[in-house]
Amino acid sequence: MYLWLEEGWLHDPVTVEVANRYLQELKDKDVDTLILGCTHYPLIRSTIREVMGEKVRLVNPAYETALELKNLLQKTNMLSTGQQEEEFPYRFYVSDLADELRNLPIRFFHMMWK
Repeated sequence: MYLWLEEGWLHDPVTVEVANRYLQELKDKDVDTLILGCTHYPLIRSTIREVMGEKVRLVNPAYETALELKNLLQKTNMLSTGQQEEEFPYRFYVSDLADELRNLPIRFFHMMWK
């Protein structure tokens, strides 16, 4: 399922069709909670929500982990105050599809901040 997500086909009919196929068994079992256990799944959270319905709780473990880390850093007085000005500190390296993946980190970070 990853290739077209990396291509940016987040709201494409292909993505909806694949999500329907992958999630049908879970829908048939009336699950009440679904853990988005892959880094790509939060990118299509709205599609998964549409397929699974409003009654199913979607859990993003990366988001939950980030919240716990923030709490830990606050408790230990290690949380950055954001006062220091520095150049964008992140560097991303890929072994393939560099042009297609150029905006992928932006998509991930955008989803985290929403």
